Parts: sequence; C-alpha cells; structure tokens
Amino acid sequence: MGDDKDQGSGRKDSSLLKLVGIPVLVALLAGGSAPWWVDLIRSSDQGTAEEGATDPVLGGTTDAATSLVNLVTPRNGSTVVQTYQQPLRFSWDEPSNPTGIVEYQIRVFAQSASIPLVDTTTSQLSWTHNRECSYVIDRNRTGWTWSVRAHYDDGTWGDWSETSTFDFSPFDRTMFCNRCPSVSSCE
Repeated sequence: MGDDKDQGSGRKDSSLLKLVGIPVLVALLAGGSAPWWVDLIRSSDQGTAEEGATDPVLGGTTDAATSLVNLVTPRNGSTVVQTYQQPLRFSWDEPSNPTGIVEYQIRVFAQSASIPLVDTTTSQLSWTHNRECSYVIDRNRTGWTWSVRAHYDDGTWGDWSETSTFDFSPFDRTMFCNRCPSVSSCE
C-alpha cells in the first residue's frame, strides 16, 4: 500500500491506509493478485465538532472562523466507475479565504468503517487514487464518504468540509480480467 503516490505532490504516501491493526475487508485497494481482506466495522457518529473542541482522531482544534473547503468531485450522491476502469480523482475548491493554507487533508471512508481507508495530505486541490488493477467488491460498493480540511501555516486545522457520499459501479469480472489478465483470480 505504501507504493501509492499522492498525485498532487508526487511524493510517496505511506499513510494512505491507516488501519491501526484492525482487520477490514477491502477490495478497493486490492491491486496485485487478490483482494486485500479487512472486516468493515461499524462507524461511530461523525458529527460536527464544537468550536475549540479537540479532534479525537488527529488532534488540533476546530475553529469556526475558518472557511470550509467546497468538495467538487466525486459529486455528492454520484456513482463512480471502478478503479480498474479509470483512476479515482477527488477534487475541491479552496476556501473563500485561502490565506495561509499549506496543505489539505482528505479522508475517505467505506460504509460502516470507523477508520478512514484513505487519510493523506496534499498541497494541491485534488488527489488521485491510481491503482490499475484494483476494485471494490459488490457488497462494499455503496455508501462511501469523503471530506477535506485545510491546514494553515500557523499549525491550525480548518473545519472539515461537508461530507459527500458516492458509490462505485458494479464489478465487471470480464472487463477487469481483460484489463488485468495477470491477476491470479483471472488466470
């Protein structure tokens, strides 16, 4: 997993998948010869933090005075193609007051996951998950969510954007094996 690159900055991203030792069934990031298995666990409520509250996952405090990032793609409620068909690109607009932003943090959750499957930073207004021979199995393809927040040069974090949801299109084994014939499940 550590070989994924943040397409915005070109640097290696070893934090793409932070599972903290909890097994989870995930085929999104399969790549290689077989899906990578993990048990999806029930997520806790991811409500909005109160102003000045400490972020329980990443530390830092929220600040109601910071502008929110506006999510662009994938659009809320959309269905995206499987990653073996094309890379999955996330993009957003900068806040109305971008002064002092040094990077953005993006988190992507599978349905019912309490730990993000993507948790990375980039200095760009987009991030691309580019794995040619990966896919999401049908039972896990709906209910994905993502959000972004800004990190400022004074060390503070902006509020998380509104959460956006998306689904993956159904898995097509024939198309997958035509594009990825060397994957052991296609041989």
